[in-house]
Amino acid sequence: MYLKTALPLMVALYAAGVLASQALVQGQPAQQPLQAPSQGAPVRNPIPDTLTRISGGGLGAAKGKSASAASAQLDDASREKWERVPQLLAALGLEPGHRVADVGAGDGFYTERIAMRVGSSGRVRAVEISERSLAKLVERITRAGLANVEPMLGAIVDPRLESGAYDAILVYNSYHEFTQHAAMLRHFLVALKPGGRLVLVDPIHFKNRDLERHELVAIHEMSLAIVERELTAGGFVVRSRDESFIRFTSVEDPGGFWLLVATRPVAVTR
Repeated sequence: MYLKTALPLMVALYAAGVLASQALVQGQPAQQPLQAPSQGAPVRNPIPDTLTRISGGGLGAAKGKSASAASAQLDDASREKWERVPQLLAALGLEPGHRVADVGAGDGFYTERIAMRVGSSGRVRAVEISERSLAKLVERITRAGLANVEPMLGAIVDPRLESGAYDAILVYNSYHEFTQHAAMLRHFLVALKPGGRLVLVDPIHFKNRDLERHELVAIHEMSLAIVERELTAGGFVVRSRDESFIRFTSVEDPGGFWLLVATRPVAVTR
C-alpha cells in the first residue's frame, strides 16, 4: 500500500544485520551496510553486481527462520499463479536494460521479478512511503542479491522519479490510495520516455462499479471507467484494458482486479 508515514531507521539497521550475518557465514568482513536516506534519496543496494535467481522470501517472512522462509516461498508461488504474474510482466513490455519504476511497491514482490527481467543492465526504482513495507522490500532484495534495485522513500504527491527516464511504471493495488492522483499522474507522464508504458492494476467488486470516486476510495477499490477518464485528462493514451484480469473467488460477490495499459505520447507539455 502507498500509505503516509515517516522515514525509518530500521531499514539501515536491518540491512546491516543481514549483511553482517552473511559475512560471518562466509568468514569475510561485513560489507558496508545500507544507509538510511534522507527523504527522496534512493537506498543503494551494496550487494555485488550479480543477479541470482532464487525463490526465497515472501510475505511475512521472518528473518533467520527456515520454516518462515519455506512458508514465504509458498506464498510467492501462490501469488505467481493467482495474480497471473507472467501476463502482468508481459503487459509492462520488459526488456533487458529497461528502466522501470514500481510505485507502491509493498514488500517488493513485483520489484524482484521486474529486476530479474531487466537484468544487470537495467534498473528498477521501488517507491514506497510505508516504512514497514520499505524495510521488507530491502530484506527481499538483499536476500535475492539484487544489485539493480533502488528503494526510494516517496511522498504523497511525488514518487520522485527522474524526467524522461523510464520505459515502464507499474502501480499494483495502489492507485486507489493516491490522495493526489492528478499530481501523481503528472509525475508519471513526465517520468516516462516517449511511448513508455504505465500499467495499473486495482480491485473492484462489480456491484460497486457505479459508485463515486470518494465512495470507492473509502472501500479501497477503484473503477476502470474512472481511471480511464483520469488518464485521458492527464495526457495518457489508453492502449488496452482487461476488466477481469484477476477474478475474485467469491461467486456471491463477484469482481476482481482490472488491468489497464496506457502510454505517454511522443510530445508532452511540461
